Amino acid sequence: FNILTTAQSGVADSVRLPVASTGSVLFVMNQGVGTANVFPATSGTINGGSANAGVKINPLAARLFIGHTTLNWASLNGAV
Repeated sequence: FNILTTAQSGVADSVRLPVASTGSVLFVMNQGVGTANVFPATSGTINGGSANAGVKINPLAARLFIGHTTLNWASLNGAV
């Protein structure tokens, strides 16, 4: 469970996920006023996208990340 509280408006704050493992689960919540970016570990993907490409979490929103393979996270997003 990870909570971002410092995402600032107009600033591209970001975090990097650890290497995925099958079945692992991470919850990331953005309680800041700006959009936050979440990136996979080096060479990893999120939702089968491009390697190293991130996803955004809007202010007052969250994403659930589920390890699909050692390099891929599946992600679901929603409001807090």
